[in-house]
Amino acid sequence: MRRHTVLSSWLPRFARFLMGGGTATALHYGIMQTLLLHGMPPTPAAMTGALTGAVVNYRLQRDIVFHPHRGQLATMRRYLAALGVGWLLNGLFFLLLHNGLHFAPLAAQASTTLLLVFLNYWLFKRYVFS
Repeated sequence: MRRHTVLSSWLPRFARFLMGGGTATALHYGIMQTLLLHGMPPTPAAMTGALTGAVVNYRLQRDIVFHPHRGQLATMRRYLAALGVGWLLNGLFFLLLHNGLHFAPLAAQASTTLLLVFLNYWLFKRYVFS
């Protein structure tokens, strides 16, 4: 019975996390694709898209998913720290997949996103918005 309670309380929040993150990710990919079409190299285009998506994601995660008890400034500092980790990992994974394994840019970014989604949820829940 306890397992069912934990799962049922976890799933709605995780679903909201995915919806907010999905919105931010769609923005990320749209910006990345636009920059690629205008001649920007793939890695900076991916990282610029990730940064823009992160700004939107902060607001969605704070207001819709986690509802932190700490103030805006303290929460934003923690978000920026987690963002820095995620942004660097995004760039690293993208670079490895695109340059090292020769994935197409969008395939490299999609794979990178899948790798980072669970890390981001854990960081947001345990550190940023706790």
